[in-house]
Amino acid sequence: VDALTITRDAALPREGYTLAVTADGVALAAADAAGAFYGVQTLQQLARQAPAGTLPCVTVEDWPDFRDRGLYYDVCRGRVPTLERLLELADQLAHYKINQLQLYVEHTFRWRTHPNIGKNASPLSAEDILTLDECCRARHIELVPSLAAFGHLATVLNLPAYRHLAEDWGEGRYLDPAAKNAWTRGWSLAPVLEESYTFLQELFAEFLPCFSSDRFNVCCDENYDLGWGQSYAEAQRIGKGRLYLNHLLR
Repeated sequence: VDALTITRDAALPREGYTLAVTADGVALAAADAAGAFYGVQTLQQLARQAPAGTLPCVTVEDWPDFRDRGLYYDVCRGRVPTLERLLELADQLAHYKINQLQLYVEHTFRWRTHPNIGKNASPLSAEDILTLDECCRARHIELVPSLAAFGHLATVLNLPAYRHLAEDWGEGRYLDPAAKNAWTRGWSLAPVLEESYTFLQELFAEFLPCFSSDRFNVCCDENYDLGWGQSYAEAQRIGKGRLYLNHLLR
């Protein structure tokens, strides 16, 4: 008698499986390769929780309610994780059936065209991301690129070469009276400068090819100073909402 049999059952929901542990052995039926992988993870969990050399006789029917089950990991503040640690994380996530990982990046990537970004910040390299992406694919995890591309860019925009791209010219100089509440400099990229989009395109051109995912989180959050400085006149003309939308469309 085979100790473990794995079969395909197309009637099961996507990524679903049934696992039956009996006195005669273990039978795993899965909808697809991901379902079979997740069924094996559950079997490992059962073995870890049972007395050594034994398995409980159980039947498990399991499939996801959510297609995307992800972790968003900020790798900009605090210690930047090493590749070794990220590979360990991929194993942990896969074991608990997490199927999406995003690394929040502002400056902690090593760009060849902009080497000062991430300098002395232990940045991840293109080779690191390629290796992690391959590891994730083998574990049914989609590694989705995520890169700050509007607000929350003080780490980049306060570097001398990029100060002029900031909404406040990198000098804390605003035109909108609301700017009296400003608490930082060089926070958001100015959307009225064509050079802003040339700059983003250069970053994207190096960053995105490292990922096999066809999705991209452009991270346009927390641009609280939008329309306060360089884009003040345009915000008055078309409104901040349209100014924000135009940036997303670009």
